[in-house]
Amino acid sequence: MGAKLIVSIFILAHIIADFIIQDDRLAKRKKKEPKSLLLHSFMVFITLFLFTSFYASQRLVIIQFLIAVSHLVIDYIKISIEDKVLHSGKNNLNWIKNIITDIRLFIIDQILHLIILIGTYTFLENIRLNFVGRYLNNKLIELFPILDQITVKDLYIIILVISGYVLVWKFGSILVRLTLDKFISKDNDIINANTDNPGELIGKLERLLILTLVLGRDYSAISLVFAAKSVARFNNFKDKDFVDYYIVGTLASVLIGIVIGLLLNLIIGLEGYDARFIFYDLIQ
Repeated sequence: MGAKLIVSIFILAHIIADFIIQDDRLAKRKKKEPKSLLLHSFMVFITLFLFTSFYASQRLVIIQFLIAVSHLVIDYIKISIEDKVLHSGKNNLNWIKNIITDIRLFIIDQILHLIILIGTYTFLENIRLNFVGRYLNNKLIELFPILDQITVKDLYIIILVISGYVLVWKFGSILVRLTLDKFISKDNDIINANTDNPGELIGKLERLLILTLVLGRDYSAISLVFAAKSVARFNNFKDKDFVDYYIVGTLASVLIGIVIGLLLNLIIGLEGYDARFIFYDLIQ
């Protein structure tokens, strides 16, 4: 179970490095400047190292370095495909563009990163806390005795759930934005007015709420979120372009929240938890 915990920490660290620490400016710069791509990969390594700094193992540092290198290679290949294929303007590559779109490439990129992280599981057995980790663990239990009841499995699930919430917040926004690109490019004031920060914030909050409902298995309540949002946007439904934009954007946002929630529920269920309340052991 210790290896699972470290993998879950790796996943959270990857999400933080790729979607929180890396802002839009760095994401754009790394497509043009190799040093920015190297900087991003270095940030991935540092984030992985800091998140697992309470473990003592040279093997762990080597694994983190290899993850950062693989991250660099995957991102370089993605950027090359974007530059030489998707945005090249060459008509003879249209058949490839129909297969590999920006959104599909983005999803493939993240899946490859995830495969690399999960693939480290085999090499993470028998890695123990260092003296700092043991000291912090003892101090926290001393201050909050209830923490002594939390097992490694509990921490593993908690970290995955936190990762899910961070994922729907930032990853979900990027995925929805890529889905709606063809609508945003239209010369439509109503659509463009809804692509600003408040509109994006509504989508983020919507996905957080949906993820919470899915984790609680209250699937019927999801329709209430959709209905409430529809009422708020009712006056804009006279515009056909906006209706298309709204339906596609909302369904994409809802789908992201549901899929991530179902994946988490599947993992929680496989670990023998009640998906309605993952801390149920603490209150028995």
